[in-house]
Amino acid sequence: HYQPVFGSDMRVRSHEALVRWRHTVRGMIPPAQFIGVAEESDLIDKLGEWVLRRACADLAVLGTPVAVNVSPAQLRRADFAKELRGIVEQTGIDPRQLIIEVTENVPLMGGAIEKANLEAIRALGLRVAIDDFGAGHASLQYLRGFEFDIIKIDRTYISNIDDNRIDAMIVEAICDIARSLEVDVIAEGVETQAQLDMLRRAGCRAFQGFLLGRPEPLKVQKVSVAA
Repeated sequence: HYQPVFGSDMRVRSHEALVRWRHTVRGMIPPAQFIGVAEESDLIDKLGEWVLRRACADLAVLGTPVAVNVSPAQLRRADFAKELRGIVEQTGIDPRQLIIEVTENVPLMGGAIEKANLEAIRALGLRVAIDDFGAGHASLQYLRGFEFDIIKIDRTYISNIDDNRIDAMIVEAICDIARSLEVDVIAEGVETQAQLDMLRRAGCRAFQGFLLGRPEPLKVQKVSVAA
């Protein structure tokens, strides 16, 4: 499935690839129920490669850059960046059209292998996004120790931004940091017009959430634009 990300002009600027498992008996199973199991074996490597290749293949149809979530287990493999380079070369995509999303604690909790992979990914011309920024305890330390291209503000701050003054202040501070670092910032989980209005006033540059567009299969995807 793909979920659109909208820019400040309310035009679709990119999409995020979100894997789903259509089970013959249990129906549609969300990733939270099977990614953890896959990470306990080599299945995460096979699944991750499939998702990357599928996203690269769909780029031409989507017409925008595509973000793909990469598991910490994948980044712990010394040959991950090399494998990713092979996928980019084999599919013939423009590396600037592919965004790799990682959770904010990966480089800090990981060792030299994870950091080397992330540095190699950026050297290939791909962009790196910090997903769920603010959800962990080491967000500010992360900013000091790793180069990246996009900050994605965790949805827990967005859900309370219109009635929690502290959350609103944190979102505004993250937007200020992003501007100072000259990186993009995306608000995740935008579900109401009030949230969108406050995010605009806080200086947020891009938005993702059910208010604007839900994750849908490529062949039936339809995106809406908020006023």
